[in-house]
Amino acid sequence: MTDNAQPKSYRYLFGPVPSRRLGLSLGIDLFPQKVCNFNCPYCECGPTTRMPGERGEFVPFEDVEAELRDYLPHEGLDFITFAGNGEPTLYSRLADVIRVIREVCDTKIAIITNSATIMFPDIRKELAMADVVMPSLDAVRQDTMHKINRALPSIKADAMVEGLIAFRDEFPGEIDLEIFFCKGLNDDEDEVRLLAEAAAKIRPDAVQLNTVHRPGWHKKAVGLTHDEMEAIAAKMREYGAPHVEVIGAFVPHERRPADEDAERQVLSLVSRRAVDAQDMIRSMAMDPSEARGLLNRLIGEGKIRQIEHEGRATFVGPE
Repeated sequence: MTDNAQPKSYRYLFGPVPSRRLGLSLGIDLFPQKVCNFNCPYCECGPTTRMPGERGEFVPFEDVEAELRDYLPHEGLDFITFAGNGEPTLYSRLADVIRVIREVCDTKIAIITNSATIMFPDIRKELAMADVVMPSLDAVRQDTMHKINRALPSIKADAMVEGLIAFRDEFPGEIDLEIFFCKGLNDDEDEVRLLAEAAAKIRPDAVQLNTVHRPGWHKKAVGLTHDEMEAIAAKMREYGAPHVEVIGAFVPHERRPADEDAERQVLSLVSRRAVDAQDMIRSMAMDPSEARGLLNRLIGEGKIRQIEHEGRATFVGPE
């Protein structure tokens, strides 16, 4: 790429993203703004701007398809992941997007879902088209779900649990159940016990415990320490939850030289969320000094900013 050339930009694809769970993952964002049936204070994408009660084609399917066919196949990807600014199952043509991916490449597909629609059989059928499904369950008590997820009133925690149990019976692929803890919102012992008991009924391949690592949008989104998370993990095991683990740091498979995608990758990531500096450098899989040189150049050009979050250097978009 020449000095004057600009990295190719995509509207609906971003990354590859440094994922603690999936390695290097190309993200697909099917929403023009934050569209979700939850408004979790810890969400790194910001507060929800639209909370629909029904599915819709929030961005044109044909445009998403065109970007996928242009970008894929692409070397070095571990996964293609439905994530971004909203809840993927709210997109009415989710199944069509998955079919396009299957047609053009053999990269594994993951769907990250908040589980708010998993009680519906048609949604479960679409989720089952993926290789890995990563549903969330942050609370079992309705009042706790209100605090940690701020969901639409029609969404019931017990229905989510029953939907997750049904999905396990129907889906032969990998299910990694994520539970996100915030201090003072859902980390009391009663909730931990109920979550563990629910996880035992759901029978996921893994129960992955997470907490605030990147800035959320609300001051109540306060993370737990590693020791506190390990203590919760131990309690959940005592109460019968299977395969419990505290999510660790992202580690790339191998180092690669700087290439023309590096700047596009950085700008794509920070346009959607804040990224821990170490995660960013690891995700680029470049020599650390080369990666830091690129990041410093982008800071100097005003394309990204570096801030401090909970004592860690973090990259965000321009003001």
